[in-house]
Amino acid sequence: MIHVLEHIYDPSELIQEIRRILKNEGEFVLEVPNIDSFEAKLFRNKWSALDSPRHLYLFTPATLIELLCLNGFEVGQIGYSPSPVSFAMSLDNLFRNGHLKKFIKKIGKYSAYLFLPFTVVSAMVHKGSSVIISARKIMR
Repeated sequence: MIHVLEHIYDPSELIQEIRRILKNEGEFVLEVPNIDSFEAKLFRNKWSALDSPRHLYLFTPATLIELLCLNGFEVGQIGYSPSPVSFAMSLDNLFRNGHLKKFIKKIGKYSAYLFLPFTVVSAMVHKGSSVIISARKIMR
């Protein structure tokens, strides 16, 4: 589930349904925006992943782990994703006058990758813009 859970009215109910349909010790992977990221802290209410009203919930890695554990999953690997595009969109939100948008348009569609070093370092120190978790169904 890549960037799905934050759009769901009842994330716990969906996690329970996934547990129901998974085979014993089945595993799934999910990715959501990380409200504990450097980007979220830097841009605050201008962070592009807030995306209200489409994003109904935002998770920290700890709240996501808790949700999974409460619904019968054991957390496996945890990773963090760099997103230079998200960073560029957040910058654009910050500078609503459109100067950044004009600059990005001038230098081309790959301009968001100017922010790649910051986003990669953020992911390496577990503060990336998205958190990715693998979870295994445990038998009760």
